[in-house]
Amino acid sequence: MQTLPKKTKRMRTGTNNFIHTKTPPSALLSDVRCLINMLGSEEALDHASQLNTIPPGYMQLLHHTLINIISAIPTLHDHASLLPFTQSLILVQILTLFILPPGFIPPWIQQTSQARRKLLNRAMRKLWQAAPASISSTLSKHEAYALAESIRRTVIMALELEAQCSVYETGVYSISLFGITFPFDRRFRLWGIESVAFEKAIEKSGDGYGIQHMQRDWIR
Repeated sequence: MQTLPKKTKRMRTGTNNFIHTKTPPSALLSDVRCLINMLGSEEALDHASQLNTIPPGYMQLLHHTLINIISAIPTLHDHASLLPFTQSLILVQILTLFILPPGFIPPWIQQTSQARRKLLNRAMRKLWQAAPASISSTLSKHEAYALAESIRRTVIMALELEAQCSVYETGVYSISLFGITFPFDRRFRLWGIESVAFEKAIEKSGDGYGIQHMQRDWIR
């Protein structure tokens, strides 16, 4: 698969807001974000292109990360494991399709792109199926919201990425009923709000903000 044309800075650096600050730490996700950050600026990309080189050890880290992604597949049993795995795979695809200059992408990465697309599609659907249908009593309202909206946004990001790849390859993208009916939370401003202000914001009067809305229409 050829490298896709450069997109917006947010897409190319993997900074689209689908990974919440409340997301539990993940070694796999940390490795992928490190790869993104190493070539995440326009200056770094221009410098790499001019010198026809990338930071020392970059490909070794990328290879190590991809091996860890494959090794993690047997451990994917619930949303706690599927969420960081799916997010990591999304970032790897963004990295190899939108960030790395074409001349720096080894043939084995290009040759396995289709396999990663299929893996991402399966992981995304498993994540949605494993999503809890109610708020856990062990989570605060802010933590529960972060989990629910992270799952929504991660699935949406996976669908968007697949659409980009399909349009580039074939010129068309078949919209599924799953994609059409997928819910997106209307309470957009809650995503970036601090924990101390979340309780007050969630109880704000108005449609889509009250606790009744959270309980009735949490994830599914």
